Amino acid sequence: MSEIDSDDLLKHILGELSKLCGFQVEQESSLLKTGLLDSIGLMELILSVQQKYTVTVEISDLKMEEFDTPKLMTIYFRSHIN
Repeated sequence: MSEIDSDDLLKHILGELSKLCGFQVEQESSLLKTGLLDSIGLMELILSVQQKYTVTVEISDLKMEEFDTPKLMTIYFRSHIN
């Protein structure tokens, strides 16, 4: 199992979210509950992370509460390293 650097992963997520949302996002920003990120944006983010890192995400296993903030996303992706 390869190791993903949490800081690098968080920076990647924040960068992608800034592009998707149109402004800088903080690591504790609530994205889904507030509607700042929709399901299409979330899928784009997941694909971006999957392309850069060896992470597998089963869409059927997604729990939205695990993706509400960039920090929670980082924890989720780190736990799904191939």
